[in-house]
Amino acid sequence: MQIFNNSISNITSLQLFQLIRFGTTAFISIVLVKLGASTNAIATYETFLWLTGMFSFFWIAGTINAMLSIKKDYQEGEVFSNTALMILWQSVIAVQLLVVFQFFNNGNGILTSMAAGYLLFNTVSFLNEYIYFIKAKQKQLITYAIATSLLQIAFTIIPFLLTNEILWAISGLALLAIAKLFWLIHLLKKTAVFTFNKSYVAALIKVSLPITAGIFASGCAEYIDGFLVKHFFDENAFAIYRYGARELPFALILANSLSTAMIAPIALNINSGIAALKRKTAQLAMMIFPFSIVLMLNSKWLFVNFYNQSFLPSAAIFNVLLLLVIPRLLFPQAILTALRMNNFTLISALLEITINLVTSVLLMQHFGLIGIAYGTLLAFIFDKVFLVCALYYKQQIAPTAYIPITQYLLGSIGLIAAFFLTFYLQ
Repeated sequence: MQIFNNSISNITSLQLFQLIRFGTTAFISIVLVKLGASTNAIATYETFLWLTGMFSFFWIAGTINAMLSIKKDYQEGEVFSNTALMILWQSVIAVQLLVVFQFFNNGNGILTSMAAGYLLFNTVSFLNEYIYFIKAKQKQLITYAIATSLLQIAFTIIPFLLTNEILWAISGLALLAIAKLFWLIHLLKKTAVFTFNKSYVAALIKVSLPITAGIFASGCAEYIDGFLVKHFFDENAFAIYRYGARELPFALILANSLSTAMIAPIALNINSGIAALKRKTAQLAMMIFPFSIVLMLNSKWLFVNFYNQSFLPSAAIFNVLLLLVIPRLLFPQAILTALRMNNFTLISALLEITINLVTSVLLMQHFGLIGIAYGTLLAFIFDKVFLVCALYYKQQIAPTAYIPITQYLLGSIGLIAAFFLTFYLQ
């Protein structure tokens, strides 16, 4: 175990965990298509993921980021138990909102019930990986990632193989969520102190509220886009858009987990934390930009061969959203969160969501499905530019302090050039 812990950093282990999780989800999507799932079945599966994500992504991330920001001021065991209590309380509210949303939208009753159960059990278990992360248990974290990913594949693919019904695959995800919840209870028994800490909960709520609101406004682009596609296009278009709108999981996972993991080091020591953020951003840029360029140039071939010919239009959407790598490799939000300047992320996110909605609707009328993707790209670029400027004018932290300029500019230029080249590739 000691050899393993020395060979991989705590931050890298969290990045690998997220990479394995998202890679598993993408792998299952490919296998379902290859096993003959219809476009309508895929749309049902994607609707399930869309629904459960829409009612959980913002407050889960907000609570976890707030916990990482303030945990140094409290006893670790109480942090775990009280955070779990907060997440459970929030998931009960989220389930109620999901049911109301589906009721007014005449949603499928069976799918709604499955989504509600999954949401209740799965969201609480998000704390599992962060218990391992906080306690620097790299080996256990990677083992947990591999085990849950293999179970996720088995619990979805095997039921579909046996029944050829997508709802049985979704039922498998719900069963896995229950298993992960029992594992959380096991971890809490070993690491938590079951005492209600009013001071910690109050601080967690205070810090998490603006973070949660900001993440909601910024991150709901995916769900706004999904709503627009569902409202203005048919179910086949929804499946095509969802498959194309996955961004690059490799970049998304590593960028998000780096942003989250750097909050605590920056909060502890701003100078060394920002310097470490710049070094790690440079390493990430040198890894992600070349990979993104190769993927961009081969996206059409990949979509046809990994899925089938009917998903070729997804490649164009994927290429547009692959450009999100450029703003995603900017991390002013990590510094602002560490400094507890969350009002700026909230303001920026509210502006972003407005820009996303307006530009997506306008561009959709001229470019169809891909216009929605262009709107998302423009809104996300605005968000990062706003945060970079806020950090500079309010804290005098120059962009060059945390952005590796050479690697970032060369990579961005190369990716943009590859994007325009795809118009000439068959």
